[in-house]
Order: sequence, then C-alpha cells, then structure tokens
Amino acid sequence: MSNYRRRTVIGTVACAALVLAGCSRSQDESHKDDRFAPFSEYVPQKLEVKTDLESVTNRMPGLRPSAAHWVGQYQQDQREPLPYPDRPYWFHAVISIDHDSTRVLEEASAGPADILPAVYPDLHQYVPEGCAFSTVPAKTADKLLDVEHAQLDSKSEWFAVEEIVISSGCDLIIMRGMVYRA
Repeated sequence: MSNYRRRTVIGTVACAALVLAGCSRSQDESHKDDRFAPFSEYVPQKLEVKTDLESVTNRMPGLRPSAAHWVGQYQQDQREPLPYPDRPYWFHAVISIDHDSTRVLEEASAGPADILPAVYPDLHQYVPEGCAFSTVPAKTADKLLDVEHAQLDSKSEWFAVEEIVISSGCDLIIMRGMVYRA
C-alpha cells in the first residue's frame, strides 16, 4: 500500500510540474513581439522605462521629440565584469517626433525595414501595430541628429546611433544608440 501511495504522489507531482512548465512557456511566448529583432543584451535587473526628453535631446540635439520612452544601462557581460568607466552605455528609445524631423529622416531612408531594431522588450508596447517603418543608415542619422554636439557627462564620451527606423505615418522613431568612452 505504501508503494502505491508513493507512486501516486510522485505521479501527481510530475504531472503538476509538466502542467506548470507548459503554462510558463506559453506565457513567455505570448509576450514575444515578432515585429522586433531578438533582444540580446544582458540585463541583470529589470530596467525602468523613462520618459524625460532632456536625456534624448542631450544625446541627439538635432531631434525635436514630443514624447519619448527610453531605457539605458552600461553594457554588461555576465562572464567579464569590467569597471564602469570602461564599459559603453547602451540607449534604446521609442520617440515621437515632429513632422519636420520625420520628413528629414524619411528623405534619408534606405528603404523599408524588414524587422524592427532589437530594443529592450518593455519598449515594444509604445510602438503602434499599424506603423510602417523605413531604415535610416546610422552614419546619416548621426549627422541629421547632430550627435557630434551631444551634451554628455564627460568630454571623453561620444554618442553614436547604432540602428534607427522611422515611421512617417506615425511620426515615430525606434532607435538603438551607444555612449562610448575614449
């Protein structure tokens, strides 16, 4: 009789584990947004989405944002911790811009975006479903957004656009940038 109970308990626990594992897998997949490239940065703790425009205009003085949602952190590798001054700082943003800025970026676009940039997943919610995006070459965006005159913490730092897409219909950009240190 005790052998029967042990098998019943083990069977029940195994079934519960399988059910819970199946539920957690489907929840993870339900939050995935296939419009975006996979996010691959190491983030040890959940980041707070910020909305202040000053951080955006300090990095890109040539941009006229009306609203922004952004996150950033020092680039980290789980296996190789470097002192903070030696690490670049990544910056991901979804930014609403005025129509004139949209027009300038759209004129510089290189064609439709097949997939949206791999930005921090909590930013996906700020990108409406119906927007069509075009890619803008990073070097061109650097010039148009005037990153050469970025106002950063130190004169030995500089900001560079890594990837940017523009939606002229939604007056919206999605971008990934990096603050480097000399």
